[in-house]
Amino acid sequence: MNKRLGVLQREQIAFGKNAGLSDKEIKLYAKPRYNFLQMQEMRLALEEGISSKQVKRKFKSSLSHEDMERLRKELKDLKEYEEPINEEKILLPYYLAIIAMVVITFIYVGISFFNITHKPYLEVLSDYIQIEKGSIINPLDYVEYSNNNEISYNNIDTNKPGEKVIVYKLKKGSDKVIKYMTVDIKEKSNDIFLSND
Repeated sequence: MNKRLGVLQREQIAFGKNAGLSDKEIKLYAKPRYNFLQMQEMRLALEEGISSKQVKRKFKSSLSHEDMERLRKELKDLKEYEEPINEEKILLPYYLAIIAMVVITFIYVGISFFNITHKPYLEVLSDYIQIEKGSIINPLDYVEYSNNNEISYNNIDTNKPGEKVIVYKLKKGSDKVIKYMTVDIKEKSNDIFLSND
C-alpha cells in the first residue's frame, strides 16, 4: 500500500476490496493524486458496473469530486458504460463453425461409406441355358440384383436357333456391373407317337 495515501484514501481501498473489486480496478483510483472523495466516486462507479476503461478515460484528477459524482450518475443513468465482454458470445460463432464442419464431415463420410458398402449387386444364376425355338424367356428370371439400382438387358429372338447372349447391365451412380448369359436355342424336338391301328 502506498504510504503517501491518507487514512481516508486507504479506507476507500478497503471499501473497494470489501465490495469485490479486483486489484486492477482498485489501482485505477488508489493514487495520491486523487483525494478520498474523488476515490469514492471512482470506486462507486466501478461497483455500479461502469467499466474500468470508462473510469480510466473519464475520471481525471482535474475533476472535482462533485463533477465526478455527476459524471458517475450520468453514466449509470444513461447506461453508457460498456458491458463486460461475454466470452461465450464471442466464441459462439467459432463453436457453431466447428459443429457445422463436424456435421458436414459426418455426412460426407456417411455418404461415402454408403456408396462403398452399397455397390450394385448383380448375379447371373446360370451363365448358360438351353431352350426350344419359339420359347418365351423372361431374362429377369435368371438373375438376382439389388432392386434399388437400374437394370437393363437386351431381348433375344427365340424364333431362330443358335447361341444368343443376353447382356445384363446394372448401374448405380458411376458404378456399373455387367454380366452375361448365353442362351442356346435348339430346334423343337418332334415326338413321334405310334398308334395301335
